[in-house]
Amino acid sequence: MPIWASFPNQIEADLQSVYGRRIAEWHRGEMSSRELLSLLENLPERSSYKGAVRGAAYGVRYEWSAGEYREAALARQLAPLDSESGDMQVSKPLYESYFSPVERVVIELKQTADAHRAEKARRFIFDGALGEAVN
Repeated sequence: MPIWASFPNQIEADLQSVYGRRIAEWHRGEMSSRELLSLLENLPERSSYKGAVRGAAYGVRYEWSAGEYREAALARQLAPLDSESGDMQVSKPLYESYFSPVERVVIELKQTADAHRAEKARRFIFDGALGEAVN
């Protein structure tokens, strides 16, 4: 199945919002397949369709364009920092908005793995090492 066939809702929304066209024109034969593909290819990088295509490879609904990555990197650099700890002084939702959907999935997976390793170490210490030393 062609990649464009996987995102009918995004295509419909983008054709309407960007070009003022309707996918029904293609279904009725009023728009050629070549014209449809050309319109899709030339959508802005931040369009729903292009974001969905980028995200599909990573299992997310939308992935940022290169421009969105650049803007987020700049925002992270300009975020206010706490003078003592060096941590960003921003709300959690704002902080999370500095990371793309794919980056957020990677961060979440890393945090889950870290928590699993920490729990495993606690169990080893309390059940194994300390349990034997106490007995």
